[in-house]
Amino acid sequence: MDNLFAANTSASFLNIPVNARALGLGTGIVALGDDAGSVTHNPAGLGRLRGKQLNILYAPHLQGMDVGFLSYAQPTALGSLGVSYLTLRSGTLDGRDDAGNQTAGFAAEDRSIALSFGRTFLKSRANPDGLLRFGGNLKYITSRIASFSASTYAMDLGAQAPMNVGWVPVAFGAAVRNIGPGMKFLDRKDPLPLSAAFGAAAQPFVSMVLAAGLTRSINDAKTEFTMGAEYSPISMIAVRGSYGVAWAERAGGAPTASLAGGVGLKFGDCRFDYAFAPLGDLGNTQRMSVTFQFGSSDANPQAKRHVSRRVIIEAPVSTEAPKENVEWMWPKGKPWTY
Repeated sequence: MDNLFAANTSASFLNIPVNARALGLGTGIVALGDDAGSVTHNPAGLGRLRGKQLNILYAPHLQGMDVGFLSYAQPTALGSLGVSYLTLRSGTLDGRDDAGNQTAGFAAEDRSIALSFGRTFLKSRANPDGLLRFGGNLKYITSRIASFSASTYAMDLGAQAPMNVGWVPVAFGAAVRNIGPGMKFLDRKDPLPLSAAFGAAAQPFVSMVLAAGLTRSINDAKTEFTMGAEYSPISMIAVRGSYGVAWAERAGGAPTASLAGGVGLKFGDCRFDYAFAPLGDLGNTQRMSVTFQFGSSDANPQAKRHVSRRVIIEAPVSTEAPKENVEWMWPKGKPWTY
């Protein structure tokens, strides 16, 4: 699902998906993300934040590594602000000298601390949710291998645009991630894993979202296309699945396929998300995250909404659409998203 071990870039851990919903749904999440965890794929999603949120993830990764992610975000009168922390740690690795003889073991760790901002624009009485959302991250990145370390800065930029196509709400999103000067270890400086992602999503039925997206890893010369779906038979449950195809130019351009799936459970102001993805010879990867919301869901002056409208894609209200196509109710009036 991603470029996990890029040989041509530094800080490739920034490509690891740490949002369980994003892993299960695919790249189309750049058009849909709307919680504290959205800072990892499109910070514009913070513009739709409904209240204070805390997102926590800690999971075993591949080959004895562990990944952890913590993010907090809250709405303000100027927009939504967030802070997040990402870490990837290895277990004890075997040390070798120049002759290949075993030496003392060592550890490696990568970290990223980010400050985030997202805001909704072009609001009106007819469209209180706005027509555009923009956001950005400023990140401080460090990597350590044994006694050697390096650090750098980077920036992410993103946008989202909800709209109606006929009576169907759709959303588009785009994000450019890891814009920065690269990272230097000893005498070697490698670029960051710069990437651009584009996604689209549609909600043809109140219980289903379809999404698709394209990611171009610029410095790694890799392109990936994914398509996925999320189905909610009742408001507290969501089932997700995605299929992806990737082309790595440096590997000869032969396409490789990938699958991922997941589930989400929502209980009041707490949401649990789980995702699973097989990665061939590297093994399987899983993600388990918990999102907590604090305070009123109407706490964001930038994101007031009518709770009776479709809640996964907040498309502008069309004055020409029949009322029954605009005001579908979730079971018991409980929306899946916050």
